[in-house]
Parts: sequence; C-alpha cells; structure tokens
Amino acid sequence: MIETREQVIERMIAAIAPVLSVSVDDVRGKGREKSAVEARQILYRAAHEIGGMSSTDIARVLDRDHSSVITGLKSLGRKCARDAWLNETTQRLLDELRSGGPLK
Repeated sequence: MIETREQVIERMIAAIAPVLSVSVDDVRGKGREKSAVEARQILYRAAHEIGGMSSTDIARVLDRDHSSVITGLKSLGRKCARDAWLNETTQRLLDELRSGGPLK
C-alpha cells in the first residue's frame, strides 16, 4: 500500500519528535520553543528530501503557508552550518528515515 503525504509526514514526526525531546503536538503546532522549531525544520527537510514533497505540499499537510516552510528550510541550513550537534542530529535522522531503520 502506498502512503499518503499525511501518513509520510506523521511517520516522520513520530520518528523526529522523541530524538529532539518534543511531543508530536509540539512538532505539528505553531509554538516557538527552540526544540520544537528545530524539530519542525528537520521535518520540512525530511519531507522535502526523502518524501519528495514541495514546500506547498508540506505546508498543506501541516496547515502552514508555503513561505514558512521555505524560511524554515533556509533557517535550518544556516543553523546546521553553525551548530555541529544540530547538523549531526539532522543528518542522522535523515539517514535513519531514508533507511527505515530504528531511530534512537
């Protein structure tokens, strides 16, 4: 069975949230807490790179404006360039999501 965009996003949220110690609701929400924002930005990147979704697709599923997704993707890139932990965590999450392996 082929997953819908919504199912792909939900699976990604379920994998990302515990690694960044945030709730699924925090990732889906609009809160500005640093860890929730970073989890959301990693989700945008995973949905784009792994899920093959456009910023518009991601925005529709998460009830956001597509420009918010684009801004989040750019912001994550800048943060990863400055923050080794965030960069390593992002890469590990993306690798695990690509492989379908366990996320810890």
